[in-house]
Amino acid sequence: MPSTSIAEHLLHLLAAVPFEEKQRHTWSSLALFLLPIPLLVLQLHLLVRYDPLRTLPLRLALVPAIALLSLPAAFHRYFDLDGSGQVRGQAQHFNFGAGVYSIYAIVRSVEWGTQCSRPRLKRAPGVASAPAIDASPEKTTTTPGKSHRRQRGDNNGVGDDTPTLPILFPGTWTPIELDLLQNMRGVGWESGTPLSAPALPVPRYRYVDRLRWAARRLPNLIVTYTCLDALAVVIRDQRVFPHIATVPGTSIWTAPPGLFGSALGPYILTATFGTMIYLVIQSHHALLSILMVLLLRDLPSRWDPLPFDAPLFATSVQDLWSNRWHHLFRQSFLHVAYSPVRTVAAAVVGRKAARALATFAVFALSALVHEWGQLPMSPHSRLGITQTGTFFLVQAVAIVLEHAWRDVTGTKVRGLPGWIWTFAFLIYTGTMPTDEWTRRGLPLSWVFTPKYTRPFVDWAVDVAQRRFGR
Repeated sequence: MPSTSIAEHLLHLLAAVPFEEKQRHTWSSLALFLLPIPLLVLQLHLLVRYDPLRTLPLRLALVPAIALLSLPAAFHRYFDLDGSGQVRGQAQHFNFGAGVYSIYAIVRSVEWGTQCSRPRLKRAPGVASAPAIDASPEKTTTTPGKSHRRQRGDNNGVGDDTPTLPILFPGTWTPIELDLLQNMRGVGWESGTPLSAPALPVPRYRYVDRLRWAARRLPNLIVTYTCLDALAVVIRDQRVFPHIATVPGTSIWTAPPGLFGSALGPYILTATFGTMIYLVIQSHHALLSILMVLLLRDLPSRWDPLPFDAPLFATSVQDLWSNRWHHLFRQSFLHVAYSPVRTVAAAVVGRKAARALATFAVFALSALVHEWGQLPMSPHSRLGITQTGTFFLVQAVAIVLEHAWRDVTGTKVRGLPGWIWTFAFLIYTGTMPTDEWTRRGLPLSWVFTPKYTRPFVDWAVDVAQRRFGR
């Protein structure tokens, strides 16, 4: 095949195609999601195994290639559970996820392509550094006066200002590069979620310790999964939310009034959507963590804490997004948006204004991630600021206003007034992405739960209908 034909074929493979020309995903086409992985691993390998400053140009050069390779899975194919087409196929949540995966791969490539120093493993206070040596599992380490066999994942290779990382994440058989690739919250890393346990020293667990840890996590799994099952039934109940989960393109503002009426219905649906996001992530993380710890003998400390920290008890908008919401994008948002903007702006406009600009930068990047994620969902999608992006941008406005309140009054937004402000603001502004996603058919998506709460939900809706006369 001539080189020009090869190039044309490659460009056709990688470029986004018109919505009408997209094909349904098959089992074999799921391999498209793997396309950017090798180059991401190469980026990480260059970052952690070589001088980061010397490999910076090469890592940056990989960013455009990774961006191109991230497109086909989301923009060439679509998910469909029942063969009725993308919009009606009950799989728009997967199509949204494919879009988020695409932009997330790009953002992470920018993160790893621009770092000028190696990531650091998190240490417990008082853990001394060790000389930088080869950290492969089968190597023998030497210290003054004695030698010993290295244990799996032993981390003698970190400690100085430019630490050499071990081959494996401490206490596991996972290569450092693969841990950085899949460890979205950065558990065990200095740049990761603040509440995570340190990677060093490596905790030791007997199997009975693992069973006790799983037993403590099981109630959370049961409660969150049961609530998710109930809301999955509620959102499809035509008595509660007419047309929302059956008619694509329905706006929450024009749908027929259901159980809660046209005045409260959109806000109740918004609260339901937000709660389901929490329940999906929290319950699936709990289930996966129990399986990994008990069956594959992963370290329990690598799965703590749970993604969410009681978001219902947030007493400010900043408290919700900074402390209580999941930290799946935290590392990338800090490195790509917050830190560089704050550093540059501080020298120009001062510390307080720089903090505000950095906050806007983070939520602008979050808006981009979610706007990009919804692109594959509709034939009318165009990359720009929709209601979804607007929602994330106004969160930055709220946080800046909370900072201003603290600076002017000397008191933080907190307590019962802070709680009322937080959830009134969130539910009011949350109608924007809820309406955007409802128009794109997201409520039609099938939630994979057995619907064992249906009898209770049906009874509760019947009682509510008799009580409110709807």
